[in-house]
Amino acid sequence: MNRAVGSRTVRADAVAKVTGAAQFVDDLGFPGMLHAAVVRSPHPYARLRAIHPHAALALDGVVAVAAADDIPGPNVVHIVLDDQPLLAEEFVRYAGEPVALVAATSRDVARAAAAAVTVDYEPLAPLLDARESAGNAVRIFAQDNVFAHHRIRRGDLEAGFAAAAVVVEQEYRTGYQEHAYLEPQGMIAVPEPDGAMTVYGSMQCPFYVQLALCDTLGLPKSKVRVVQTVTGGGFGGKEDVPSLVAGQAALLARVTGRPVKLIYSREEDIAVTSKRHPARIRCRTGAAKDGSLVAAEVDMLYDGGAYATLSPVVLWRGTVHAVGAYRCPNVRVDARAVATNRVPCGAFRGFGSPQVLFAAESQMDRLAEALGLDPAEIRRRNLLRPGDQTITGQVLQDSVGAAAVLERALRHAEWEERKPPVDGEVRTYSLGPPILDDRRRRGRGLALVHYGSGLGAGGSRLDRSGAFVQLHEDASVTAAVGTTEMGQGMETVLGQLVAEELGVLPSDVRLLPADTSRVPDSGPTVASRSTTCSGNALRDACAPLRRMLLDVASEKLGVPTAAVDLLGGFARAGEKRVTIGEVVAECAARRLPLAKMGHHVAPKNTWNAELGQGDAYEVYAWAAVVADVVVDSATGQVVVERIVAAHDVGKAVNPTGVEAQIEGGSVQGAGYAVCEELLAPRGIVLNPDFGTYVIPTAADAPRVEPLIVEEPYPRGPHGAKGFGEQPLMAVAPAVIAAIHDAVGVRLSEIPATPERLLAALQGVADAAERTEPGAGCSAPAAPSAALIPVRAPAGPSVVPVTLMVNGTEHQLRVGVGETLLHVLRERLRLTGTKKGCGKGECGACTVLLDGKPVNACLVLAADAQDAEVLTIEGLGANGLHPLQRAFVEHGAIQCGFCTPGLVLSAKALLDRDPDPDEAAIRRGIAGNLCRCTGYVKVVAAIRAAAAQGRR
Repeated sequence: MNRAVGSRTVRADAVAKVTGAAQFVDDLGFPGMLHAAVVRSPHPYARLRAIHPHAALALDGVVAVAAADDIPGPNVVHIVLDDQPLLAEEFVRYAGEPVALVAATSRDVARAAAAAVTVDYEPLAPLLDARESAGNAVRIFAQDNVFAHHRIRRGDLEAGFAAAAVVVEQEYRTGYQEHAYLEPQGMIAVPEPDGAMTVYGSMQCPFYVQLALCDTLGLPKSKVRVVQTVTGGGFGGKEDVPSLVAGQAALLARVTGRPVKLIYSREEDIAVTSKRHPARIRCRTGAAKDGSLVAAEVDMLYDGGAYATLSPVVLWRGTVHAVGAYRCPNVRVDARAVATNRVPCGAFRGFGSPQVLFAAESQMDRLAEALGLDPAEIRRRNLLRPGDQTITGQVLQDSVGAAAVLERALRHAEWEERKPPVDGEVRTYSLGPPILDDRRRRGRGLALVHYGSGLGAGGSRLDRSGAFVQLHEDASVTAAVGTTEMGQGMETVLGQLVAEELGVLPSDVRLLPADTSRVPDSGPTVASRSTTCSGNALRDACAPLRRMLLDVASEKLGVPTAAVDLLGGFARAGEKRVTIGEVVAECAARRLPLAKMGHHVAPKNTWNAELGQGDAYEVYAWAAVVADVVVDSATGQVVVERIVAAHDVGKAVNPTGVEAQIEGGSVQGAGYAVCEELLAPRGIVLNPDFGTYVIPTAADAPRVEPLIVEEPYPRGPHGAKGFGEQPLMAVAPAVIAAIHDAVGVRLSEIPATPERLLAALQGVADAAERTEPGAGCSAPAAPSAALIPVRAPAGPSVVPVTLMVNGTEHQLRVGVGETLLHVLRERLRLTGTKKGCGKGECGACTVLLDGKPVNACLVLAADAQDAEVLTIEGLGANGLHPLQRAFVEHGAIQCGFCTPGLVLSAKALLDRDPDPDEAAIRRGIAGNLCRCTGYVKVVAAIRAAAAQGRR
């Protein structure tokens, strides 16, 4: 009988997500609920003179308009520093900053009313270049516009460089990256009769939201309850921003006395919510003749935008990782996060590390080239091993998997040592032919990274977790923690840990939704800490229950307690066994306690902020990536063909989930490397949608080959340690190295867009080198459409229509402009069909119309007359469809927001082609974006369903 820990357990939430039964925030409603919209500044910097709400209030259905004067408590959204207001007062400091709020009886009316609010601005000259921020006359933050300055001082830098045989210097630049979670930001605030407030929403950190609401509403924590709904992806973007969204909804709920729902549009979400920080990183790195590092100097400048949000701690993590996963005795790092009149930046998978690791890994490749060493060999000679010290002076003792992941990745990828150049020809590390034709060349690159698990010394104040475990009399178990599930598989993994402790099956354990009224503050769901911190808290809660079960079982079996094992629903001792149900029944009969609380506090870290020395993190995760690319030198197009990714996770509690994290993070990293570029040349986002902000689809995502390495961490639950963020981090430097291997050009800026690569191939200086980050386009910036709500059409006429939906006839009167999506969701309450973008770009609203996949957001309801409409609810009406079952069994589900649309597109594909190959499957689902899974397991599920159908 298999142990719960280490088994490929089916996700606990899989069936709900694959059938459309999972309820995301926009799927919920409350009696008397109003809808909200936000009035936003079109200017990156302006004086706010007056707000005129009269035209908005005159519209039918508008209930209230609120501004800063209506906030009961301090006008501040607490995150790290108290500098960001809930609503602007005297100044607006970035394009899209909230100025006022509108509540109305429908979403369309609320957005029309927001467009009708008149605001008097005095535009001011904005500060947009981070290089000009510190000490600038334009004061955005404090006296010098510097949110944070972190440093590392180690050894004698100049002596180190004097001893170097080779020194390489370079400035690296990275731009914004958009989270692109499929479910937009959203909250519902419900006022309670006693003056309390309950908020439901899509978020990562319920306790952050609770604290922020207590401030703005002027309420004690006992009167603010925050409940996380099923969350359609986060990646860090739902750490800081939900506090702002919740405050907006809750303020209107307080003003009106009614529930208020606020859901951002896709364009609004991309234009105004936090991003990955753009960065400029200058590196000078020296190595001895044998390749060993002797000195490193790193200067980091991160653009934090108009408000600090999480910039100080994002920068701190980046600082600690500034030289990469290597030994270096002489180091000086200076890192600054500064303010500009741009959208605030915050958390994103990797949390400040991907930017600087791109620079650090590129430096290693430059050193290898200068010394004539293979990139793998220079890493072998410098990687951190047990007993070594990091650049912060931390002695590594446990779970140091750098060498293991490197060798595993190299073996699997069949890495060849670099051959000496012949006639100046660039050679590849891959076994395949380097030259495909007169335009296309293949290249291969390598990267090695580490990642500090948990909040570390920079966030030790928040690094604790609480848990509750209830063992019921039927031997089922209810558990609750304060960290959240957002697609990463936390619920399933924690359920496995509880099952392992109590001897029940994982299917017998239910994790309750995160709710601030159920468990103590568990800190944020960030920094890859849930498995370790919440897992240890659950084990702490289970420990007395486990002892009780062992004691009672030993009596029933007539053996010493030490001889009893709890496993798979039984208490066993040799050939003797008794069910856990019998043991629990006996415990209940004796009136023994069946519920316990648990707690975990991360180990204390020492830290000297002046020198940047100390134990930064309790443990590190490690990863090595080999990337294979094909580069078209005529067009600049880069195709990332394959990612081999080896990850040391301590212990894979659920190997399927670990693979899914590696696959999804790798594709996200490939997007960061070659195509994801947010353009904001004058502080206004120009491409706030999935049609112009390009993320990888199934058709162009690389093949990802995940490799699990286990170097157990003694203080983690069963040896596990967090790793969920690191799958993204090594991909970009590996891809950029592969491009260099293919065509001999080494880029110092990502993403490697065709325009940027062609300019480098032609020896033309990149325009971005002469301007600020986000200026990939030189067109004049006009206010983004995302900042100007569109007025609803006045009094649309209605027409009768008969819809056949999932085999049931519905006779309705619909507006001539009413979409099929609106009818399905709002009229028929078939909320399995999701609204992700409203423009037919993401595929979340896919339904079948006479067997063909369509975007319900683009189809008028009247045009569906006489057609058969199939939604995800109809597909699974009589039990799981084979496709749904295959998605569940293959772990092809993470956040679940895209899953209904993907399943229906797959059904249409198999109906017309029962035996598709992988390329056909990828083309067939290319219209359905997925940000979590990386498509690998989705393709596998569709192939499995096809095979079953043929049988």
